[in-house]
Amino acid sequence: MAKYTTTIEEYVQSRVFAEMLQEHIDNDDLPEDPRAVWLEAVTAIQVDPTIAYGIVENDLFPDPNSPIFYTNDTTIYENFIATWTDKCYFDEIGQETIGRFKITLRGWLRDNMGYYTDLYNSKISALSALASDYQRQTHDSLEKLGSEQNQRQHGESITYTPTNKGTKNYIIPLGGSTETELNQTQETGSDTTAHSGTDTDTLSFTNRVDTRWITENITGATGKDKAELIKAYRELIVDLDTLIIKQMYADGLFMKVW
Repeated sequence: MAKYTTTIEEYVQSRVFAEMLQEHIDNDDLPEDPRAVWLEAVTAIQVDPTIAYGIVENDLFPDPNSPIFYTNDTTIYENFIATWTDKCYFDEIGQETIGRFKITLRGWLRDNMGYYTDLYNSKISALSALASDYQRQTHDSLEKLGSEQNQRQHGESITYTPTNKGTKNYIIPLGGSTETELNQTQETGSDTTAHSGTDTDTLSFTNRVDTRWITENITGATGKDKAELIKAYRELIVDLDTLIIKQMYADGLFMKVW
């Protein structure tokens, strides 16, 4: 129980109690003894700790979009909020009121988070060096034996259409010298000359060698086992969170009386 100021636990419980009390009033089902609502609030927090995490994140910490954390990874930030709440839940704040504590916390984050951001980035860079991309270039030779065959299909068609093409037949009567026209014929239609076929070229070669180059890119943990990298990354986050919370206590954000 707090003696000098208040604890995160008491603040969270009072917030949940106030919300539940208002809900009972709105629904016109307020119990005769308000302590029943208080018990309901405390039980709800014990059953679902994320209720406390949400209140701490939304009420005590600044907007996560502001530059107050060492990474913009929301998963890491939410994990920090949960860790911070669990570790600081029962300790008294170092200021007289929650309002003053919020301002003090915000100022501490702005003053100190730049250092932890640089520390985080440097350690991440060291881990990334162990999981750098890998590139390998190889080549092989391909030998072709036998022959190749290329075929070209072609065709030619010529069409001739006569115009007024005709033949006249003449006879010379016996004893006469004058030609006499006997008849006349007229040809119609067209003459067509067509040519089609296949030309074949055969290319023969022996011991023909083709060389090809292959470049292989592998992205991932090539210098270190992937499981070890994941473990190292998790340990980095835990260490940073622990350092931050420890420094908060050292700088007086919590009284640590009890």
